[in-house]
Amino acid sequence: MTDWMAHRQELLRAFKISEGDLDANRAGRLGPAQVRRMRRGIGTNLLGAAILAGGLVAILYFVAAHPLKPVQWILGGGLTIACLALGAVTARNLVRAIRAGVVERVSGPVTVNMRGRAGWYLNVEGRSFRLPVRFWHVGRGITYDVYIAPAAKLIVAMDPAEASAGT
Repeated sequence: MTDWMAHRQELLRAFKISEGDLDANRAGRLGPAQVRRMRRGIGTNLLGAAILAGGLVAILYFVAAHPLKPVQWILGGGLTIACLALGAVTARNLVRAIRAGVVERVSGPVTVNMRGRAGWYLNVEGRSFRLPVRFWHVGRGITYDVYIAPAAKLIVAMDPAEASAGT
């Protein structure tokens, strides 16, 4: 097995997809495993937002002096709304991506950089996307086909180009 084939297999494992999903991406569509993962992501985002909102309200309720003052009620309500809105927007984008079923391909050499607590980002063709896998799965100086679900601005797969993957 050549280096680029081994690297492709590593990326398939990291993205938790199969060759069939990658073939669907090459045809401009989401693969079945990618759709399943996005559907799980909808529930996970909504549940996480609800848990975060509940946790913030619980902290406010148990830490603040009672009776709660109007500013505390407003703060608690604002934090709850912000948490739920964040989860809802992310879930809505995933729903849009699933409904569209479209994948866009961006090709070229990539760079990876960390943006503080925001995490790792992949840059390709002057565009930047949050990296959904660990940074060490992306090789230096390698040209990739990066497949993106544009409605969610989410990288769903990466495929190393044969010519550059062995370097």
